[in-house]
Amino acid sequence: MSSFTSGRTRSWILLGSLALNLFLISFMAVKSFHHGGHDRWEERRSEGVRGMVRYMRGSEGGDRFFHHLPEEDRAVMESLRMEYGPAFQESWTEHLADRAEIREILRAETRDREALIAVFADMQADRAEFTELIQTVVLEAYDNLSDEGLVYLGASGRRH
Repeated sequence: MSSFTSGRTRSWILLGSLALNLFLISFMAVKSFHHGGHDRWEERRSEGVRGMVRYMRGSEGGDRFFHHLPEEDRAVMESLRMEYGPAFQESWTEHLADRAEIREILRAETRDREALIAVFADMQADRAEFTELIQTVVLEAYDNLSDEGLVYLGASGRRH
């Protein structure tokens, strides 16, 4: 009887040891993965130009871009936001209005191809203005941000 108990106890001990080892190996693998890619992870979290646009518009998540910048670069971006922020907000509002108008046309009882073409033309013109606005701000940031600030601005913004 004692050999059965000791064999069963030994099995539980081995099973517990295996579970603990798997947990520790997994924990160390995750830690080494995060540690090895830390700089790239920080860079991605800033979201690059996409994050800058959110920051300029004052949208949710935009502060993440701002708070990852070095202290001296925050003043630069804040002054750019004061100057260009209203234009970014206006552009976003126009974009949302155009999208709503497209949805209305698509849901309408009667089809109006010319109205849809007109909204698309308006969207294209708005997008050209928006692109020019982004270029202006990025060029000013390029001239005034530190090297570290430019790294954040140049981040891919990809979500992996």
